[in-house]
Amino acid sequence: MPKKLVWLVCAVLLCASISGCQLAREDVGEESLTGDKFVGVYITFDPLYYFSAEKTYDGINNPDSEPRFYATAKQVDDDGYKSTTFEFEGIDGIPFFTAIVLGADESANYKTSIMGPEIMNPATAYLDTEITITGKIYVVEPGEVILHMNPVYQTKDGKIYMLPGETGLFISKGAAYKTTLFETTTVTENGEETTSKTSVELSAEVVSKPVKEIIKEVNSRDEIIRTTEITPENIPDAIHLQPDCAYAIVETHSSGENGQEVTRTLLDLEAGYYIYKYEGERGCLIGKWIEIHRDGED
Repeated sequence: MPKKLVWLVCAVLLCASISGCQLAREDVGEESLTGDKFVGVYITFDPLYYFSAEKTYDGINNPDSEPRFYATAKQVDDDGYKSTTFEFEGIDGIPFFTAIVLGADESANYKTSIMGPEIMNPATAYLDTEITITGKIYVVEPGEVILHMNPVYQTKDGKIYMLPGETGLFISKGAAYKTTLFETTTVTENGEETTSKTSVELSAEVVSKPVKEIIKEVNSRDEIIRTTEITPENIPDAIHLQPDCAYAIVETHSSGENGQEVTRTLLDLEAGYYIYKYEGERGCLIGKWIEIHRDGED
């Protein structure tokens, strides 16, 4: 079962053109990961060290041993439904991977995506034998960070583990970054080859710190009829628009190196929700869904 793990890193300068695209990593051995499937990454802000991995690593007596960090499967309640997630306990980071939760038999198995709140616009696409995971991280300035992309694997019996990543993505102001990590696996059974591919595409960008947002409801005469201020300390679950609201403007106030900044966008009234973004505990933006209701709607 030949495996190949490949990194592609691109940085696009916001004030110029593409600065470069290069092959960054191609170093995972075929035999060490035989039978295990690459399912995504676990992003840490500090490197994982081999000596801190679980029991399976023995680099002195066995140089081919792998520094595996195993996740713990946990039951969670999601809107009244029980589901399983996987956590790397004691290791601070952002999960960005998929998994197959094994049931009593194959018909009870199901797929799940495990994403941290810092992953914006997350999406998982399944196409035949190919899986693509995409998302974006917004780092609040003046932060300059290194995102360590630690590859995550799943064993045939459903266990999830990660290996220390050897490549970090340096994020700084003035550029938008995109990195792709993918692995192609070929399995031969009864003389027939089946090839599968898993890709992880992560974008990252440094942004100003959002302070507050003001939603301004406007009538058909372009008059402001109501304003709603939203801050990290005061996030409503829902906003009920005025009956004569024709459109609404979202005014975002941010604080950056250049002082106070104000940007304005139109609120999509037909979407039925709005995602308010604010700084989380890891120095990245996280989002809170706010329901948007017309008058008379529940």
